[in-house]
Amino acid sequence: MIQYIRLIFYGSFVFVLVLSVQRLAAQTGQLEGKVIDQSSKGLEGATILVKGTTVTTLTDAAGNFRMPAPQPGSVLVISSVGYESQELTYEGQRVLTVTLQADNTALDEVVVVGYGTQRKSDLTGSVASVRSEDLEKQGPRINFVQSLQGAAPGLNITQSGNSASSGSISIDIRGQNSISASNDPLVILDGVPYTGGLNYIDQSTIASVEILKDASSAAIYGARGANGVIIITTKKGMTGKPTIAYEGSYGWKQAYGIPRLLTGPEHWAFGVERYGEGPLLADSTRTTNYENGLSTDWVKEATQIGRQQKHAVTLSGGTDKFNYLFAGNFSGVGGIAKGDDYQQVTGRANLTVKPTEWLEIGTNSQYTFMDNSGIEVAFSGGGSAPHDAGGLGGAFFMNPLVSPYDKDGNLAIIPWKERPTYPNPLATRNAQDEDYNRRLFSNNFLVVKLPLEGLSYKLNTGYSFRSANRDIFWGSNTIEGIQNTGQAYSSDTKETDWLIENLLFYNRTFGAHRLDVTLLYSSQENRDNTATLYARGFPIEDLTWYQPGSAEFITPGRSFLQESYLSQMARVFYSFNDKYLVTATVRRDGFSAFGSAKKFGVFPSIALGWNIHREGFMQDVNWIDQLKLRATYGENGNQAISAYSTLAKMSRSDYLTGPGGDQQGVGYLPGTMENELLGWESTRSLNVGLDYALVGGRLSGALDFYQSNTRDLLLNRAISSVNGVTNILSNIGKVQNTGIELSLTSRNITHEHFEWMTSLNVSHNKNKILDLYGDGEDDVANSWFIGRPISTNFGYLYEGVWQLNDDIPNSHQPTAKAGDVKIMDATGDGQITPDDRTFIGQRAPKVTFGITNQVTYKQFSLNITVTGRTGITRINEFWDTDIVYADAIRNTLKQNWWSPDNPTNDYPANRDGANPFGVRFYKNASFIRINQIGGTYELPAEALDRLKVSRCQISVGLINGFTFTPWNGLDPEYSSQRATPMDRIYNIGLNLTF
Repeated sequence: MIQYIRLIFYGSFVFVLVLSVQRLAAQTGQLEGKVIDQSSKGLEGATILVKGTTVTTLTDAAGNFRMPAPQPGSVLVISSVGYESQELTYEGQRVLTVTLQADNTALDEVVVVGYGTQRKSDLTGSVASVRSEDLEKQGPRINFVQSLQGAAPGLNITQSGNSASSGSISIDIRGQNSISASNDPLVILDGVPYTGGLNYIDQSTIASVEILKDASSAAIYGARGANGVIIITTKKGMTGKPTIAYEGSYGWKQAYGIPRLLTGPEHWAFGVERYGEGPLLADSTRTTNYENGLSTDWVKEATQIGRQQKHAVTLSGGTDKFNYLFAGNFSGVGGIAKGDDYQQVTGRANLTVKPTEWLEIGTNSQYTFMDNSGIEVAFSGGGSAPHDAGGLGGAFFMNPLVSPYDKDGNLAIIPWKERPTYPNPLATRNAQDEDYNRRLFSNNFLVVKLPLEGLSYKLNTGYSFRSANRDIFWGSNTIEGIQNTGQAYSSDTKETDWLIENLLFYNRTFGAHRLDVTLLYSSQENRDNTATLYARGFPIEDLTWYQPGSAEFITPGRSFLQESYLSQMARVFYSFNDKYLVTATVRRDGFSAFGSAKKFGVFPSIALGWNIHREGFMQDVNWIDQLKLRATYGENGNQAISAYSTLAKMSRSDYLTGPGGDQQGVGYLPGTMENELLGWESTRSLNVGLDYALVGGRLSGALDFYQSNTRDLLLNRAISSVNGVTNILSNIGKVQNTGIELSLTSRNITHEHFEWMTSLNVSHNKNKILDLYGDGEDDVANSWFIGRPISTNFGYLYEGVWQLNDDIPNSHQPTAKAGDVKIMDATGDGQITPDDRTFIGQRAPKVTFGITNQVTYKQFSLNITVTGRTGITRINEFWDTDIVYADAIRNTLKQNWWSPDNPTNDYPANRDGANPFGVRFYKNASFIRINQIGGTYELPAEALDRLKVSRCQISVGLINGFTFTPWNGLDPEYSSQRATPMDRIYNIGLNLTF
């Protein structure tokens, strides 16, 4: 209760403070106005500056602004990204409306880079930027990362599942740099490294997302920049009266892309053809259900029409001395898998106080509460942590001649009495689960302008705290509870991260020379403390996980992790006459987890830029508006190991001993060897790029070529067993990525009331392993081959089916029968051996692309985004014969099986032994997807006046509309085919600003 009282007190104090500041501002002369585009739509984030002073303000979401009225005769400079700046003389009016003209030659756009901002014309590295308005066009998303799909070249986003909490999403930039370590980029939120889930960040509070792709732009983050960097900047309060904005949406989720499985009668015929009627008639469950005409669609039973809703409210405003933004967001999702529910509440406070001209203090803080209790769980066994079941699990493989319900209409725990090892996959949701996750993230800063002109100091601190509590109980209404007389699992995790950065900035202009220097000294520490408890054998179930002491078997667990970083960095940017640009960066990083001989690493980079369009010889080339050549070379690191990996550790081994061999003993043996030489994975990369804007800004974009070489890969190297272990983690491998990226934006039609714009980006990446263990040998067991991509597929190649008229006895498979799988004899030696395994494509895409078309007519707009990937080959698990033919009891796809009357090459005969070598079925998983279709309507000014609001936008949208692919399975993007299908989402939304 005391905590709630304190919360109310502090909240009231902040509210009174905000109103007081606004009232004080209202007592002075004020200038109010609105900045709009050619279609009269308000422009958010436009800047109004009193020329020659530091008095400035920004427009709100509706384009409105409010600021202290300047002296008559002052010059106001109004600017916005993507629009031509405008200067006008202030004549004392109280209300002002300014219309800005579109300007697609946006090299003067300001983008966020590491530890600061730069004009786009000054960038020497490869940086892609996504603005809040770009995210808004993608429609409301629970996880904003999905809005980034197809938005930037080189950014590869893969969704490997589809739970209510958005599933598992992985991100890589410009291919895979590491074989065994993470390829995830570093994420920076409001200037601080961020390790929380990206779905914790509310899309409506994001101002911009920058993707740093090359060594120069990412070098400022040194040891953690090898996989690229994603910088997320949230919105700030704008000078003017308080603004309240509401963003709400509601959506329906429908499963699609479900493959065609066998019906009950078809599965009976499949079994009869395979074994005859005898085995089926001996199975009374299937026989009775077949005779009664039962045909269970297990996937349909496990799915539903999902729902999702989102409600976000923002209060923002400020003066020239103080600005604020408070935001709250609630998201609730009911997934397409029954029982799959997720809820999230997020609160944010961004405050900046500028008490004097030389001092600025602020905070950007976020608190998130997540309730995952509705997500189904599956038990991992022993004392291991449970994992999310993914909603459907075994529903795809359950026999359609078995009912999920008992005679009373309740879920049957064991629906198939003849097969007790096949429990009801729908009953996993019967487990009692409480899964709560709380995360506090705070960035606090202090900026001091020092007496020397252009010199300033910034203290940047970060603090993150995460508390995760999970309690699960499997009672007698679950198969786990039946097998173990009830079982429970509990975990309690506490994570804390803190960061202190000292930054010194020096910015001066000397005639045609501009100098920008940034110096950094920082330290960071992470701690993770987790306690777990597993128990089974409960005398009663009433107290669930609250009674572990009464269980027959209890396994407690505990883990602790602590890591620390120490860094120094220097960056110098120099520009001569805004034509010739140089950026030099060096960063030194230390990481506690590495060996004593490799604690520190140094990561330098150099970048050059040339604004060719500013040369004298280009002044008569009227169709080229802007042209900049860039070249960068540098090195980044990847501290890809966890704490204590370099230390020698012991492992526990349990065994049976005693006279009768029935007494449990415990022994200890070497687990890992000490390795004081273990260090960074290092990536050296070269990038050459060209930024352009042509024909009056109607065409603009960038073209980049890159090559990166990663060395000192972390791999387990085999060593002699006399050491007590058989391998040791070492820095030994090498990987290379080369590629080309193109981005193009075209203003196809620009009219007073009609505009059509197209954005395109295409990326091609070629990945290959240069070395593994230093001996030139491949690692066949892991399908790693020198000269081939990391994601190479390796196996026997399916060539079809042996036919009746084939000369089988004299073939390379002389013991085969008609209807068996035919394998390619890769070596041509007339026999099938392991040497006939060959390379069958790759799992990573060779080409990715995204195309967005936006059409605007007066207050209406239509946005269509298409994404795609080509060059992907993956195993289709639904085609595996070990699943299809396993005793003819599990369900499978409706295949075109071979038979004497159907001599097809599509699929082998329906019998045992038709695939003796276990050939896998590799399929083309390339696809083109209409990722989203969205339409909006902005109410006109007269309607807004009647409603007493400054903005009202109504939207409708379709997400994951249509996918075109030769793939026959679940979504081709998924890494696993035994998961919840992709969903098609229908959205309606409302945005209001008061």
